[in-house]
Amino acid sequence: MNNRFIGLSTDTKPTGLEPGATFFEYDTKNMMITPDDGTSWTPKIGHAQYSNTTGADAIAMTLTPGIAWQLEGIRVHLDDAGGAGNLTAKIDNGEGAAYDIVLLTQDMTAVTDLMWSPEDPIEFRAGDSLVIEWANAGEKTYGLEIVYKGI
Repeated sequence: MNNRFIGLSTDTKPTGLEPGATFFEYDTKNMMITPDDGTSWTPKIGHAQYSNTTGADAIAMTLTPGIAWQLEGIRVHLDDAGGAGNLTAKIDNGEGAAYDIVLLTQDMTAVTDLMWSPEDPIEFRAGDSLVIEWANAGEKTYGLEIVYKGI
């Protein structure tokens, strides 16, 4: 039986499979795995996952994979420098606001490419989120990519 599949993240995943079957979402570059017969799918532990967004308005992106995970990096590309204001990335701790932590504050005034990776692994619990915000008052076109992996 074939237990390896490829498709879009929006495609209906196959069912009637053996546990451990994989599905590579080629549009998001995420590798998914089923712990059952294909009824449920989760990110494959240890495999890099990607969450992307693009636009020319404010960034207000929240990543909550729903599993324990590790942040690998944040990448931002702007079409032109001069995007004033600070981009921030913070942990929205599932235990409450008293435990939220700002991981990154970056002045975007002279930035066209930002690639940030933590010096040491930053682990998130299943209920934690990564929140990235930037006002983008200059309406610069951006591409934002978050790289993470399940642990």
